[in-house]
Amino acid sequence: MSEIHTIHEHSTDLPLVDLRHVVRTGAVTEPAELTGVGRIALRLLRRGAAGMARRELDEAFDRIAAVVSVQATPDFYAIHVRVLRRFLERATDLVAKVMLEPELSQDELDRLRRESVAEVVTSRDDDRHLASRALRMLVFGDHPYGLTTRGTVETIERMTLDDAARFLDQHLVADAFLVGAAGDIDDVALRDCLDRTVARLPRRSPPAADCEPPVSVPGIRVVLVDKPERTQTQIFLGHVGTAYGDPHDLPLRVALTAFGGTFTSRLMREVRVERGWSYGAYASMGRGRLPDLLNMWVFPAMKDAVPCIELVLRLYEELQAEGPTPDDVAFARDFLARSMALQKDTASARLTLRLKQELLGMPDDYYDTFAERVRAVTPEQARDATAARLDHRSLAIAITCTASELAGPLRKLLGDDAVIETIPYDSPKLA
Repeated sequence: MSEIHTIHEHSTDLPLVDLRHVVRTGAVTEPAELTGVGRIALRLLRRGAAGMARRELDEAFDRIAAVVSVQATPDFYAIHVRVLRRFLERATDLVAKVMLEPELSQDELDRLRRESVAEVVTSRDDDRHLASRALRMLVFGDHPYGLTTRGTVETIERMTLDDAARFLDQHLVADAFLVGAAGDIDDVALRDCLDRTVARLPRRSPPAADCEPPVSVPGIRVVLVDKPERTQTQIFLGHVGTAYGDPHDLPLRVALTAFGGTFTSRLMREVRVERGWSYGAYASMGRGRLPDLLNMWVFPAMKDAVPCIELVLRLYEELQAEGPTPDDVAFARDFLARSMALQKDTASARLTLRLKQELLGMPDDYYDTFAERVRAVTPEQARDATAARLDHRSLAIAITCTASELAGPLRKLLGDDAVIETIPYDSPKLA
């Protein structure tokens, strides 16, 4: 069998096969001046291959009802294929053409660039996206975790066919791949798929995905994403969180679940139930190879935005100082342990977890033993984690709003030491 690392979740519950060809490099390897090149280059693979034009290739996949998609994240890229078991060989033939014989048409790249720019422009209508993007930019700055995997208008328009070809030459190499398979596919069929696709790619080292962990910047920093005539705001607050390997990682996730991870959490009770300021109030933390974003999210009306921020800041400071209550920890532990079953209910879901373990450097049994370990988290451990890893003095705040209505009251709330910046909602920074 090929030396390509595989993860296999066999199941005959349905006559479906889910194949995920994962490139371990990720967008952290992209040059800042070409952010988004990976996503566009991988999408370009579907726009013609082995003498087949885009329309022919689309029709060939459609004839077998195969669903093909690409994914670009800071930590990995992926080509996903989902197909009925009886069409697996035909799907494999098409994937082999896409991976090994792409056409890389200039006309198709031009179309992709126009489509990608349109996606960026359309995203300006999404107030939540704008605030979320502004928070990540504010927290991570020039670190690769702060850049967009979709690209900006400027970087997309700058991309050339040579840039896309160079990316594929560097990243589509056998040594970069991890292949996952779920569903009605046995070891023999999986071996055949590998031998006809990934194993035929060049054998050489891919670009290194190493970069320094991000660190939080001291002080309160605010970005007002200025959009005219807003009646409702979108507000994100946060800083750098933790990653696997940090002894506080799991207890902190329990504490954040108790604070803002369920419909009955303290943040939800205080913001929505008691005051009716926002339909939802949430706290969560991303999961990356490096420490990802810890954030809180509320979306009150403009008139309630400042008091809502004041409340969230107070609750967050109390969480840092006191930790969650023992009762809240017990509830969060049970919630997390029980909800894990919902993340393992299908072969495809189990494959997702196993791939995550491998890609993020977690133990092979991390999710198999998750319920047991999370139930062992004590209130003292949760309190130690909030004291060690939360920092109410190093918070970034991003708000989509009509800036002229909030700038003054926010300055009064946060004081002269806070850095408050206003940028227009269509700023290239927010692409």
